[in-house]
Amino acid sequence: MRLLIMLTGAFFTLATDCYSQQKNTPAVSFNGLYISKTGTVADGKIDVYTYLRFYNDGSVYSQTVSSLDAQAVSAWFGRYKQYAQKGYYQVKGPKVDIQLSNKGLADARLEGEQQTMYEGNVSADNRLCLTAGSEKKENCFNFYPVMDTTVKKYSQHKANIKLPGEWKVKQILEGGQVFFINADSTIAAMAVFPASEMESYKEGQDDFVTTETYYEWDSNYMRDERKMTVKKITENKDKSFIIWNAKDQYNDNNFLFGTHNGLVYNIMIYDKKMPVEQQLRYIEMLYDLNKE
Repeated sequence: MRLLIMLTGAFFTLATDCYSQQKNTPAVSFNGLYISKTGTVADGKIDVYTYLRFYNDGSVYSQTVSSLDAQAVSAWFGRYKQYAQKGYYQVKGPKVDIQLSNKGLADARLEGEQQTMYEGNVSADNRLCLTAGSEKKENCFNFYPVMDTTVKKYSQHKANIKLPGEWKVKQILEGGQVFFINADSTIAAMAVFPASEMESYKEGQDDFVTTETYYEWDSNYMRDERKMTVKKITENKDKSFIIWNAKDQYNDNNFLFGTHNGLVYNIMIYDKKMPVEQQLRYIEMLYDLNKE
């Protein structure tokens, strides 16, 4: 058990300069599509929808189709896939500015170069309300999460690990911790092990008690051995998880420890370009996805 904890702590101290953001600040999400009904065709019989997909490097992609099916569209739409326009975005507080064009794409040779400029706001409930160029009409985009899922076979006590999107295995540590990396250079790590392997585990122990015990064990190690400042960010007794932070002058690391059906989960995501609040939502989403 100590081996797993030491291996876990050893990696996280490599993370530096994590981008900070105040809690509850609105932010665009990367694990899905924003969709707005923007018109009709065929004498009003067919609705037309505009899709936006954001990435944490500041890029954004757009496509207009006649289908309201985020999961199906995500299979072919986005970076490295098909799209009508691409560009960049900026978020400052709730304000969002987007610049898109079809420059360099095949459509530009057929239809001529086109540009779309949006400005507007993202709300705390993840809704984008934007106006395009000189238009006065505001279009609001609702967020639809999608699961283009990477599956990694894990062990006899956990059939597989799942992550939304396309990921490659970066490293597997002896203690069972698996590190993944995606096209954005985001790093996610996960370890899953039976609660019964913990020295302090008692038969029939409540899941949240197991999580608390694991949190105390590893956070004490971070504080006493690594000399880091440790802070509990939030806990959820119904879902039996704790999200916490370990910080020193070089590192600012966020963790989710959780327990479900006799298995303990240790989850991390590292990306210094991703806002902290987004990271916290993401690791909770990974926990929900993998404990199913």
